[in-house]
Amino acid sequence: MLEATPKPSPARAPRLRSHRGWPLRRSLLVATIALAGYAWTRHSSVSAVIARNSQPPLQQLSLQQPGSHSGYAHTAAEEMAERASAGGSDEKQESAAGKKYEDVTRTAGAAGGSSSSAPTAGAGGAVGGKAKPREQQQAQGQHSYVPSPFEDALRACSSLSCIREAHKQPKHPGQFNFPHFYLLGFPKCATTSLFHHLIQHPQVMAPIVKEPDFFTNLCKDSAAACDPHEQELYINTTLHRNIALSARMHMAVFEGSTHYSLAGDWLAPQLKELMPWVKLVLSIREPISRAISMLQHNLDHQRFPKCYDRERRLIFKCIKANLEDSSVRYAPRLKAWVENFPGEQLHIMQYEDLTGSGMKTALRDLKRFIGIDPKLPSASPDDLGLHNARRDNYTEGWPMTLQEYRVLVALAREDTGDALSMVARHGVAAASRWQQAWERGWQNNLQRCTQSKQEGDDDALCMIPAS
Repeated sequence: MLEATPKPSPARAPRLRSHRGWPLRRSLLVATIALAGYAWTRHSSVSAVIARNSQPPLQQLSLQQPGSHSGYAHTAAEEMAERASAGGSDEKQESAAGKKYEDVTRTAGAAGGSSSSAPTAGAGGAVGGKAKPREQQQAQGQHSYVPSPFEDALRACSSLSCIREAHKQPKHPGQFNFPHFYLLGFPKCATTSLFHHLIQHPQVMAPIVKEPDFFTNLCKDSAAACDPHEQELYINTTLHRNIALSARMHMAVFEGSTHYSLAGDWLAPQLKELMPWVKLVLSIREPISRAISMLQHNLDHQRFPKCYDRERRLIFKCIKANLEDSSVRYAPRLKAWVENFPGEQLHIMQYEDLTGSGMKTALRDLKRFIGIDPKLPSASPDDLGLHNARRDNYTEGWPMTLQEYRVLVALAREDTGDALSMVARHGVAAASRWQQAWERGWQNNLQRCTQSKQEGDDDALCMIPAS
């Protein structure tokens, strides 16, 4: 009986790997490449900053001392010359911040890493006979940057309390604090124009939005008790912590929430506890024109308060209510800030200086206070470039009787007198000069009203300009 010859088993087809997970992996890969490309194109113009800080003349720009009023060397003759010559959107912001960042990192790499050649232990080198790491690296043809202990500590932070602890670590010369300053307000006092001017400066990092209102909207009157996730978002996204670190802390990080200025009673002492180094910028304006500007803002956005007579365009009741409202009066709001922060960390400006003949001096003084080059941005170092200005929409002014305007002047004079006396005691501002300028404006309007009203007719209307 013949044995059946076993049939050869067919060749086993190679087992194919499952591709069920491939679409997800492909999507993640594409997203990663897209994000990397976006980051590269978005973060490409801060190199000039480190380049400048590496130069000997700018090694004086060191903000390691939080109380330093000015990081820039400036001669008296130069300042006198300046005073004499003076005569007295979110995506765009992120793109500008990113472009600065790329320039900084590119220049730093070419320079060998360190932002300053000053021999400091904080820079990673031993002062004395031993060769510093940077010199050793250059001798070996290597160019790597040694972060400061401050940078290392800041990189690990996801909370405000951690940032406070990070500031106890040594910095390299020229490194800014984080955040370095706040543009506090007041509302309708040219803060938007100041914001747009400052974010053009190569040493300034723009926040993701001008007014995130982090403390006033998300912290419920307790800056230290903000939601941990919100703190992390504020640090990483709003203030661009990682971009600032990539720029080696050579950019001044800030934001401009003007509602902070009105929340000083609780925010000022808490901010002092959390960020004792931070610098604060405030702008104040003649109260009547400020109140009119706020009303115009609301009208432009189709918000018509009950106090406004739309048919006759009468605004007296609205302006009077604003001037009587303690929540927006200067004196009560300023009190907490000047009592909690030393004068060298406060910079208070007059709106009329910023928007008038004193613009050049005011802008340069502000930038010296922050600790950045007062002659930049190069395209318009001394031009504020007004944003949100509404005076052109209301050139005819607002109708009001002489008696009504006198009531408003009395309220405004009381508020400014209290506020300027307070800041003068703290050595913050030229209070008497500001008050005199406002008095001249009030008297000009009173004279205009007196001339326009008929004899014995106290109800005759005159036109009061917004500013």
